[in-house]
Amino acid sequence: MSSDDLSARPVAATCVFARCLSRASLAETSPNTSTGATTTKKASRTSRPGVASASASLDTQGRLAFGRSVERNAGRGRMVRARTDRAAPPVTRMWDVKRRGRPAWSIATVALAALAACTTALPAPTSSPAYLGDLASETFEIFGLDPAVVDSVVATEEVFMVYEPLFRFDTVSGRPVPGAARELPTVSADGLRYRVTLRDGLTYSDRVPVRAQDFAYSLSRLCDPKLGASYAATVSLIAGCAEWLAMAPTDPLEMLAAGRRRLLSEGLRVLSDRELEIVIRQRAPYFVSVLGLWFAVPVRQTDVERGGERWSTDPATYVGNGPFVLEEFTAGARMVFVRNARARVPAKLGSWTKHIVPDRRQTLERYRARSLDIGKLNPANLAEVEADAALRADLRTIPNDCSYYLKLNTVVPPLDDVNVRLALAKSLDRETYVRTVRPLAQPATSLIPPGLPGHDAGDTAQQFDPIEARALLARSRYGSTDVTLSFGLLAGAAPNAPPKRTAQWAVAQWKKNLGIEVGVLELPRAQWVVSQRSAKTTSQIVAAGWCGDYPDQHNWLSALFSSTTTLASVVSLYRNDAVDELLRSADQEVDQSARDALYVRAGRAISADAPAIWLAFGVDAFLVRSSVRDLHRGGL
Repeated sequence: MSSDDLSARPVAATCVFARCLSRASLAETSPNTSTGATTTKKASRTSRPGVASASASLDTQGRLAFGRSVERNAGRGRMVRARTDRAAPPVTRMWDVKRRGRPAWSIATVALAALAACTTALPAPTSSPAYLGDLASETFEIFGLDPAVVDSVVATEEVFMVYEPLFRFDTVSGRPVPGAARELPTVSADGLRYRVTLRDGLTYSDRVPVRAQDFAYSLSRLCDPKLGASYAATVSLIAGCAEWLAMAPTDPLEMLAAGRRRLLSEGLRVLSDRELEIVIRQRAPYFVSVLGLWFAVPVRQTDVERGGERWSTDPATYVGNGPFVLEEFTAGARMVFVRNARARVPAKLGSWTKHIVPDRRQTLERYRARSLDIGKLNPANLAEVEADAALRADLRTIPNDCSYYLKLNTVVPPLDDVNVRLALAKSLDRETYVRTVRPLAQPATSLIPPGLPGHDAGDTAQQFDPIEARALLARSRYGSTDVTLSFGLLAGAAPNAPPKRTAQWAVAQWKKNLGIEVGVLELPRAQWVVSQRSAKTTSQIVAAGWCGDYPDQHNWLSALFSSTTTLASVVSLYRNDAVDELLRSADQEVDQSARDALYVRAGRAISADAPAIWLAFGVDAFLVRSSVRDLHRGGL
């Protein structure tokens, strides 16, 4: 996912919280004096100071979150109920909880980079206590957890707590591995039919068996034109999906029903309670990764219909097959998840309370007040933490799956000349960028972050070289003196906002290393939105960022730089026929080694053509109490 404003929402990697030995919160029924609502909480635990106050936000699947950090859905109100369908038997394995993040817009052909997540290699059963404690962290306001609708980092993370998708992602390779599916899908010789078989004995937390029909229903909802799913394009290659999606919500009911029937008969074919065949319109080896995302989960049609508009915030109808059960959803206050003993891989935790806060800058004070076990830091708090010996001992930094870059309008002069673009790229000293602008980042000269499939440490086309940069500028058809450029910014940003600081740093670098003056043009939001619709008015240079939805090169290179994706025209107005051909071949290549090699060639060609200037890879910083054990990065 991508963002123009680079506002930092949770970024990054998958975090695994196992053997969490922290204290827990008391449960009781008490009036919510601020809203008049009654909140039901779980009882008979020890209360922690400050637990009633909200905290900032820890994502289980954190990555960089750009524009959509909070879902605004005024129709979703408060819904809190106690659950009674859970048991508390011993837990035998660690659950890999992953944090996830994303950029502002939904992408045309992808989806998260996973938010989907977790590990293949789960640890063997241990003799440690079955109940290891409760965890408290922070989150942002969420107005619903519908897997087909959510598009914020925070909400998708919570979907994974309650549901397990068909596939997950290996913590080492990032490749898809079986989740609710028994094994990786059987793919037909033409690459168009994916047959998925579910594991034996899967049940929801209420003991009802999980069926292939439930996965088919959940996937079909993204194609429903009435739903307006942000990530509908991600599954639009399923046979019948694009046709149904193209209909208007106001079309005759008979026409809409026919569209749904076509999808379920041609694209999502339920062969039995445990077998599902998915038919796609063109070869797409990355498609199995799409089936590991937050919407490839078993949502029951009966729950959606019974719960109506609020089904995804009501614990009575938000019932899944994942490691946790939603026990409480109190808008503006907290969400409480308790261990699902019937999950395929039950959680180590007894419960996980996520306190809702409006601002991550509150994390540090809440952590000091011991109302949090884990808190994601605002970079502005880093110096204060590092100056405090006790806090410094709890500091953890984890690389994430986000990249920061400058996107260039390659259509307008002088950026229509590759020599000018590459000169701009090679005149930027990324070491100073991470020291002065993004202290939680690592310098980057390529797009895909380390640890993800497709990362290319050998891609050095944009490496800092001011002497070569000046030579490139002189060789351009504009020369060293006839270059007029401006850096576009959204007006009203705070002085220390990352886009503004990035612009100031880049302008100073270009003046120092190239001897050119680059102006900064700030536009009001309404004017900004209109300006981005045309190549002639789109800003020449803009600070941007991207966080993966799933760990595959398609989600990075093809999603951003293929001229055949609608997103590409928005991102950079970039077109390169040779790159297009490489990406087309890679997107359809079945042999993994050959596919990887094609993506490396495409990635290096893109870097050398410089439609974007790579700046940095993201890193997250957390405060983690010593009572929380085995925190590590998992698969995207």
